[in-house]
Amino acid sequence: LAPSQLHGCCAVLALPDGFARCDGSALLQLLLVEMGMRACLVAEEATLACLALGLSSACVVRLGASRGAVVCVDELIPMPGCSTRLQYGGDDADALLAALLRRHGLHDRLAELAAEAEAEAGG
Repeated sequence: LAPSQLHGCCAVLALPDGFARCDGSALLQLLLVEMGMRACLVAEEATLACLALGLSSACVVRLGASRGAVVCVDELIPMPGCSTRLQYGGDDADALLAALLRRHGLHDRLAELAAEAEAEAGG
């Protein structure tokens, strides 16, 4: 879209959990005043995850490749003091699962099953 086409549009500003309010305010000012958008919904990621699932309260777990976070949401409001950052992520979970499969001798069998499934899907 050209900048001239943004005038009058609406936006959703998804802020990372724990994002500084002053920075969010500056982004909102940019969207509404500088870019001329008509309206903007501003919410943190955990709140938007709850909205997407139709939940008003949940414990939201965000797991990236190298780190993650847990945020408790009640009535669509992230609860202060009820969040934590994790120093591990999906890569660590993959390594743990691979180690468990090897320990129980299932690693080779899993590769065989995957190859069989791929052969069936291919023809």
